Amino acid sequence: PLLGHLLDFIKGPVSMIDAYRSRYRSMFTIRVGPQRITFMIGAGPQLQFIKAKDEVLDQAPVYGFTIPVFGQGIVYDSPLEERQQQVKLLVHSMNTKGLEAMVPKMISEAEEYFRAWGNEGEAELRQVFSELIIMTASSCLMGPEIRESLSSEIARIYHSLDGGLTPLSTLWPGAPTEKHRERDEAREEMVAIFSRIIASRRSGAIASDDFLQKIIDFRYKDEVDAKTGKVRRKGRGFSDSEVTGWLIVLLFAGQHTSSITSTWLGAMLLSNPAAMAEVKAEQERMAPDEASLNYSNLLEMDGMRRAITETLRLYPPLILLMRQVMVEGLQVGEHTIPKGDVVGLCAPASNLDPRYWPDATEFKPERYLPGADNEQMFDSRSVGHGLMQGFMLSFGGGAHMCSGRRFGYLQVSTIWTILLRDFELEMVSPLPKPAYNDMVVGPDGPIMMRYKRKAFLSPAELAAREAKYAAGVAAERA
Repeated sequence: PLLGHLLDFIKGPVSMIDAYRSRYRSMFTIRVGPQRITFMIGAGPQLQFIKAKDEVLDQAPVYGFTIPVFGQGIVYDSPLEERQQQVKLLVHSMNTKGLEAMVPKMISEAEEYFRAWGNEGEAELRQVFSELIIMTASSCLMGPEIRESLSSEIARIYHSLDGGLTPLSTLWPGAPTEKHRERDEAREEMVAIFSRIIASRRSGAIASDDFLQKIIDFRYKDEVDAKTGKVRRKGRGFSDSEVTGWLIVLLFAGQHTSSITSTWLGAMLLSNPAAMAEVKAEQERMAPDEASLNYSNLLEMDGMRRAITETLRLYPPLILLMRQVMVEGLQVGEHTIPKGDVVGLCAPASNLDPRYWPDATEFKPERYLPGADNEQMFDSRSVGHGLMQGFMLSFGGGAHMCSGRRFGYLQVSTIWTILLRDFELEMVSPLPKPAYNDMVVGPDGPIMMRYKRKAFLSPAELAAREAKYAAGVAAERA
């Protein structure tokens, strides 16, 4: 009785939640240790959850377990007003102009990575995309100095930070475990590395028009007297520790979900011939060569974008959306949830709910076509909810819908378009199941792919590609 559903929750909450969803179909409450958690299931409750304002349902009290990784003073360790300004900074940096400028960097990193493959061989998809996307994400989001610093040492540190986020961390982030000790040591190392880069930027020794510079230049709004209009306190900027925290946030956000989604997308396309035929025909028509691979064409590749959407529906990288009730007696239909309780949504439970998704467990990108059953559930072009909101929860929803979702679609579609353009591909391992006991849900086994370059490259051609990449890096540094 003291532990409640704690042990089942730590083992992996999805099967437990799905069983209760099947039994109760609407709302149910579990107890994880001393904390009551009510899961809001069904169209109405889910929509109410994603539409709620922060003053009603707040993220910060629930996601405090991220503070040891991201650091103090940002995201969930900052007051609501400051947090909202931080989100605006991120959203404004992901506008069309910014995204369009990122595509050449994505292409350069991907082509350089695949150059090292040679002409044929085998690769494990999760490893491939973990290695590649940390490069594309850092190149696009974090500046050339940090991209150049992404040695094996940085990869080791990042792995330790990542490993420090476990199901136990959500309940006891300071638990005296080996994973948490490695997490804390890794963050100290990351601060030491990034601080040198931040100092160079602040001194003016290096100037660059990138997101790192926007973070360094950022200032909160001035505090103004409502009656007199006078500035009571000038808006401050981020400290070095807070800038470092943001770089870690970007590394997690840009690498984590995109690498997992790229992995599952490959598994889905390689095991569904009809879907693969559609995206290959689209690639051959719209991006057959280097010149045609650009932002505009990537945005118009509807087959690819629907395939990404369907992959995210079946395999959402993050499975739980949680909030704390901040008002006295939250009314949800006929239920009243007390202040201080936690409410949650489970993305797989919603995304696979057969009441709303015909053939819910099947990979069917065509379900989002005009006139199809789920056309109104999600818009793959705008990467947002359709007219029927609250059903597809892979990006959350409302004011807290993932700010980097357009970047993610662009990154995944760019990389897979290059793979389809340059290689013949075949999956040579069984399709694994989702590892729902992980914080970010990847496959529970390897996904092996055999590749063969469509046009073999001579040593001279490989050397030319390497030189082209090196010239691009030098230009970026300059």
